[in-house]
Amino acid sequence: MKLATLFLCLVSTYASAVKPPAEVLSQMETMATVQAAIEICLNSTEYKNLSATEALKFHDVSLTASNIIESIEKRYDDQYAYMAFITASIKISESLEFKRDFAKTYSRKCAQQLLTDSNQTLNSVRTRINALIKKK
Repeated sequence: MKLATLFLCLVSTYASAVKPPAEVLSQMETMATVQAAIEICLNSTEYKNLSATEALKFHDVSLTASNIIESIEKRYDDQYAYMAFITASIKISESLEFKRDFAKTYSRKCAQQLLTDSNQTLNSVRTRINALIKKK
């Protein structure tokens, strides 16, 4: 699925609401992509074979994304941010293009590299979101 299409999905969720600025929506889209990748792991048989400690690391990524979304909701008094985030992550995870790219990038559905990449991306997003929130 093309990123522009996903961005429009996020924006359309806000049709009747006051929405965060475009830069924030773009960061939400990035987080939705991370969440979609984590969902591939969480819904796999490979996940069921992980130790509790390893499994919790994947849940921590989802929790981090949710916490960032919560900060967006609070800053912009936005009751739709989490819904937009979840809607976008579902649409992304259902995309054949995304699934193909995921399979090319990661040798396993719950690869350590997925955790590393996801955490790096979310740290970058958190930094950008915090800067945008302080700017307002």
